[in-house]
Amino acid sequence: MQRLVQGCAVFFIAMGAFAFGALETLELALLESRFSFLDRPASGEVVAVQIDARSVQELGQWPLPRNTYAFAVRSLVAAGANEIAIDVDMSARTNENETAALARALEDAGGHVILPAFTQLAQPGVYDGNLIDAEPTPELTPHAWLGSVNVVPDKDGRLRQLMHGMWNADGAFRYSMFALLAGKAKPKPEPFYVDYGIDVRTIPRISFVDVMDGRFDVNVVNGKRVIIGGTAVELGDHFAVPRYGVMSGPMVQAMGFETLHQDREIHRTGPIGVVLLVVLVLAGALCMPQQRGWIGHAAIVAVAVAGLLAGAGLLQHFAAISLDVLPALFALTLVFGLQLVLMSDLQRRNAARQKRIASHQRILLDRVVSDSFDGIAILDAHGRIEQANKQTFDLCNAPHTEGEANLDHLVENLTLDRDKPAGGWHNVPLGEPVLARVVRHGAEHHLEMRLNRSEVPIDTPSPNGTMYRHVLGLTVRDVTDSIRAVTAQREAREQAERANRAKTDFIANMSHELRTPLNSVIGFAELMEQQSLGPLGSPDYQEYAAHISGSGRHLLSIVNDIMDVTRAEMGDVQLADDAICLTEIAESAIHAARGDADACAHVIRTEFDFDVGEVLADGPRIQRAIGNLLRNAACYSPPDAPITVRTRVDHDGRPIVEVEDRGDGIPADMLSSILMPFQQVKASAHRTSDGVGLGLTVVAAFMKLHEGTIEIDSSVGEGTTVCLVFPASRRVAPHAASAAE
Repeated sequence: MQRLVQGCAVFFIAMGAFAFGALETLELALLESRFSFLDRPASGEVVAVQIDARSVQELGQWPLPRNTYAFAVRSLVAAGANEIAIDVDMSARTNENETAALARALEDAGGHVILPAFTQLAQPGVYDGNLIDAEPTPELTPHAWLGSVNVVPDKDGRLRQLMHGMWNADGAFRYSMFALLAGKAKPKPEPFYVDYGIDVRTIPRISFVDVMDGRFDVNVVNGKRVIIGGTAVELGDHFAVPRYGVMSGPMVQAMGFETLHQDREIHRTGPIGVVLLVVLVLAGALCMPQQRGWIGHAAIVAVAVAGLLAGAGLLQHFAAISLDVLPALFALTLVFGLQLVLMSDLQRRNAARQKRIASHQRILLDRVVSDSFDGIAILDAHGRIEQANKQTFDLCNAPHTEGEANLDHLVENLTLDRDKPAGGWHNVPLGEPVLARVVRHGAEHHLEMRLNRSEVPIDTPSPNGTMYRHVLGLTVRDVTDSIRAVTAQREAREQAERANRAKTDFIANMSHELRTPLNSVIGFAELMEQQSLGPLGSPDYQEYAAHISGSGRHLLSIVNDIMDVTRAEMGDVQLADDAICLTEIAESAIHAARGDADACAHVIRTEFDFDVGEVLADGPRIQRAIGNLLRNAACYSPPDAPITVRTRVDHDGRPIVEVEDRGDGIPADMLSSILMPFQQVKASAHRTSDGVGLGLTVVAAFMKLHEGTIEIDSSVGEGTTVCLVFPASRRVAPHAASAAE
């Protein structure tokens, strides 16, 4: 809204200056300046016969006798001139014979001669409205056209405009001489600006005395219009004009002819054009973003001024229209000046606001630094303390001094973790933490100290020519609690590791101790079950022995799983990397699993890809891993649900063994923990045997030893697929396998 008000104010100021003519002189100067840049030649259709200084001198008199004009008319008509205009006053009565000779020449010319007529004040200098017409003598007018030669200079005396005609003293309209000569006269006194861009020097000229003597080229005037008139300075018929300074009356008529003949009547855009241009310029100026600096605004204004001036020049050159650009340029200048004033005021206010903000920030920073729990100090490049908060001295257990102490005095009561650098403690590497201990209030505290470097602007250049100086920033922080926490955490971790090792050792030892008596129990139970040493005496004893043997084998399996997991955690496992056939190992695992009561109740299908070939692996452990997967599938599947075992190679060349069941599946919230020890899917209603949840843990441990992975894809109610994925590097190339055979 503010910018709109500014634009309206500038608009009315610019239009007021235009309305009162304050810009008219400059506008006319711009109009005239374009004539020099927009130069064009004359058409050659008009020829000036000049009564020049040489003609006056050779003819020896002025005014010239009228019979000389009669001779000139006859000579020019004989040379083929189309029209002849004589710009010489013929109103005075002279020798009747001479006048008669001219009348006969005009009559013989057949009405193709134009004689001058002009209207003037009845009394020179008296502007009372009384006018008189100066016309050729009555003997001449019947045989010629009368053309007005009146011109009206502007207020500054320059002749810029001509008119198609003027009203004479009797109220009759009379065409101008140049308009009659051009054949483009309009029946009203319509003014227009003469195009002085037409080079007057290109208008053909002949001296009057050469016409009288017949010393001219008839081809110059053949088929052309001719203007006869006095051009000598002493004849006094001259006008002040743009570009050329002074021009004779006949040449003014010639320029009027050329302007009409070439359709170069120049008209100015007038008030409506001025209003539209000013509005357009103001709209563009007010839409400029205010964020630009004065240089940006000046550049935009310069481009706009250049564009307006160039546009006005092109419009005048091609369309003979003079664009009044001064009001628009004036409005643009006012807007630019107003923007400069506003920007200056805005910058002043911004500077004051920034000063207030800086002062507030400085106070705020001082307060925050003063109230900080950390010590903060500023030192010069030599380590002298320029400013420090109270905590700096309290943390270091040093006396409160500023400007008199340096960093070496500040740390003299500290026990630091390194030796003092050469030159002083202020030469410690920047940003590197320095740890120190200090006894304060009877207790030991740990400190962490760091140095950083900053560049501070200065008002006068330093000796080396820079406008800044280096200062050091020191931060001192009490890290006692952090060090204690780290120490406690380290001790807790070490204690946990010791406990875990003790647990692992205990389990390993207990498992080892359990295996020996279990083997004895299983062996003797089998002897009793098979009655190797004779009948037991009762069938129930044989059944009991079978239960003892089965329970012992189950317990031994659990102990073996625990042993395997424990040894894997301890890293006490040695793999036998042999080239084994995955398909054969899978078949062996299936055959072994058929002796299991759970597996016997299921149909085990196979989908083997025999192109898998051989894999570098520990055969017994892989067979056991596949067997664990088969037992899990049988345990968590209904009896009539089939189990599928596959071998294949994926697109990355990795050998894979898959065991798929159609059981209840594993809940999604257990997939992330199912491989951990002692984890079981307890929701299944089809479990037919007990376990401690180590089957998948053992499988994962074996696959980790083989640098492989175990992948589980399961959906509740749809089943589970477990994949043993070996790295592609463990697959034996076919040609290598053949060579080994």
